[in-house]
Amino acid sequence: MRVNLNETETKAADSIPARTTPPPNREMARARNGLTLTALGELGPSESPDWIWPGYVARGGVTLLTGLWKAGKTTLLGHLLRDLPLGTGLVDVPMHDPVAIVSEEPAGVWARRRDELGLGSTNLLVQRDTFARPTHQGWLDLIEDLTSAVRRHSIAMVVLDTLPSLWPVHNENDASEVVQALAPLRNISEEGAAVLLVHHPRKGEGDQAQASRGSGALPGFVDAIVELRRFNPQDTGDTRRKLTAFGRYSEVPPEMVIELTKEGYRTLGQPGTLRTEGMQRIIEGLLPSEPPGLTVEQVLERWPEATRPGRAHARNTLNKGAVDDLWERHGSGLRGDPHTFLRMP
Repeated sequence: MRVNLNETETKAADSIPARTTPPPNREMARARNGLTLTALGELGPSESPDWIWPGYVARGGVTLLTGLWKAGKTTLLGHLLRDLPLGTGLVDVPMHDPVAIVSEEPAGVWARRRDELGLGSTNLLVQRDTFARPTHQGWLDLIEDLTSAVRRHSIAMVVLDTLPSLWPVHNENDASEVVQALAPLRNISEEGAAVLLVHHPRKGEGDQAQASRGSGALPGFVDAIVELRRFNPQDTGDTRRKLTAFGRYSEVPPEMVIELTKEGYRTLGQPGTLRTEGMQRIIEGLLPSEPPGLTVEQVLERWPEATRPGRAHARNTLNKGAVDDLWERHGSGLRGDPHTFLRMP
């Protein structure tokens, strides 16, 4: 059952009486207001997203990737482009359809990235005549050209890197201006392509999908939000990155850690699991193999200062490791007889 919204009934949909006159022409009704009322039972079977980057970028969807300056957003993008036709690293299944990249970086930088990563010819660089901020009409023309290219060349993904350098928005905190600029992007996604928007973060650290700079209309518009952060902010040499994601899809992983190696990015797992495993490795290196072992306080005294956890966290990790037979635990844990820990024989 479909009813044009101009004729909305006050009764529940399942109790709308039968019409005594033929319904108005449905196509004419759609042309008049662009809206129809459809019973959920008529929507057809549900479909899983067609993932390009599993859990983060899907065909027909818009994804916002936000990360600190020089934290590796474009490096991550380059490796994603390399992995797509191979089905390795960041992706599970090869994808050979073209990807269009509208970038703030000059062609020479992309040529070097192409040579370093071995990027194939299915990656299409959209070169701009000027790096000046476009007018609103210029932005609309760009979106129209990209939409046409998606249709003609079966482009699977359109990347805008970075969004602030490409769109016509002057006040990123103005929700109406932001929405006006974002709305045409749905023309691209409705053609079946994924749209990946690369953006800068706000100056202060934002939580719960609020890391992106400017109006909340931007994260509210997209289908998935991916926030890129260093796994260990105090260690600039650490090549691990944490991805925190939010989205409309149940497949979006809340948190994931990836690591850049000589072979490219690899997925390591959940941050909590990695931190526990890291603590366990440190503990195994600190514990003696002979009695009486070390108490929690003695373990913490020997712990490297830069990564030293709180007492409760260390105690819980030591006790759980003993239960999991990673090391031995002695003593009752009562006053005068504290738990001591030592390596397994």
